[in-house]
Amino acid sequence: MASEVVGDHAIVIGASIAGLLAAGVLARHFGTVSVLEKDALPVAPVARRGVPQGAHAHVLLQGGQDALETLFVGADLDLACAGAVRTDATRDIKWFQFGVWKKRFESGILAHWCDRPRFEHHLRERIGGFANVRLLSGHQVTALVAGGGGSEVGVRVARRENGEEDLEADLVVDASGSASRASRWLEGLGYPRIPEDMIRVDVGYASRVYRRPKYPSHDWTVLVIYPKPPGSRRAGVLYPLDEETCLVTLIGWVGDHPPGDDAGFLDFASSLPQSDLRACLNGAEPLSPIRRHVFPASRWRRFERLARWPDRFVVVGDAVCRFNPVYGQGMTVSALDAIALGQALRRSEGIRAPGSARRLQAKLAGHRTTPWLLAAASDFRFPEVAGHRPFGLSLLNWYTQGVLELAGENAQAHLRFVKVIGFRAPPIALFHPAVALSVLRWAFALRSSTRAV
Repeated sequence: MASEVVGDHAIVIGASIAGLLAAGVLARHFGTVSVLEKDALPVAPVARRGVPQGAHAHVLLQGGQDALETLFVGADLDLACAGAVRTDATRDIKWFQFGVWKKRFESGILAHWCDRPRFEHHLRERIGGFANVRLLSGHQVTALVAGGGGSEVGVRVARRENGEEDLEADLVVDASGSASRASRWLEGLGYPRIPEDMIRVDVGYASRVYRRPKYPSHDWTVLVIYPKPPGSRRAGVLYPLDEETCLVTLIGWVGDHPPGDDAGFLDFASSLPQSDLRACLNGAEPLSPIRRHVFPASRWRRFERLARWPDRFVVVGDAVCRFNPVYGQGMTVSALDAIALGQALRRSEGIRAPGSARRLQAKLAGHRTTPWLLAAASDFRFPEVAGHRPFGLSLLNWYTQGVLELAGENAQAHLRFVKVIGFRAPPIALFHPAVALSVLRWAFALRSSTRAV
């Protein structure tokens, strides 16, 4: 783990996945890393209060695995130890979307389906095992502390038993998630109000663990059923947690939320665009209560737009941008943030040099441009979704609808779509001539059939 030490002490706010990954990077460059978490951290892999979405479906996309392999030696083995189920994204996932079952074939593009509490617990044990990392639970950060000359070099911490205390650091990283108070802290230090982008999706989840049914005739590992907006609003996911259990998550957009009672849960599953998931639940034994969560809005705090930014302070993960979790982007973006943090620390000028933190914050914003656009475009297919609609949205949605419908028979269309959403290719990959020509033929055939009717 040896690397160039650039400072004595770094502070990470929040023991989230983003915070733990950041701490793992910082441990290579600082004498001591303090991870300050307001929750009591569990000693077992169980859901905790500060992660209300922890009981629901989580996936680490190919770009996230690539990042972990850069951050840690043997990351793929770690993912298995953390309970992540490895799948080929185009072979092992039976995926219905936009009215078609996607074509299945081996691509080598991976997706790891996770039990969030177990994954986070494993990561916490690994990072907490570093000799220079301190995981401090019950530490609520209440403010940034301004040092001499206006440099933000610490935080004010409220502890349950010992009152408030100011902690100094060479670098502060806020990874406290969507509940981050960084905007308020910065305003308290005289910085302008942070602009925000918001998309109100009103998505509801209901999840339950079942004893894993035996499917002797099934050739898939994960089942995903998505709607065709705007007429359909309901989705469902089923994937194994281990050899004995599986997780079922039901999802509904714009207020059409799955209920929390047994009969309502099964009725909602029956209403999905395909019956496969409901059929899997016939006679299946539930092993947990139904846990529900509501996600009101995607939110992007545009820290990078500030003309002035405090040195030695960086915001990462959901504290910057919380995506609609339906699309499984959050963990992967957090891993990419950790990579960017490590790159900044290895530069000759160092993260503490004037302007370095602002440049890093701008780079982190760049990680979010593509996933935000793709998620926003998908969500805005529902007319009830409120928010700023990007320029060219109608054209983008028309084109991606063609790609998604073609994915049922066109391997190139499916592969390029999976690469883009998996952070392996830029969106321009969807416009490769092999795909674009197929989309044009699809549009012509669709127009001809409409005229015939």
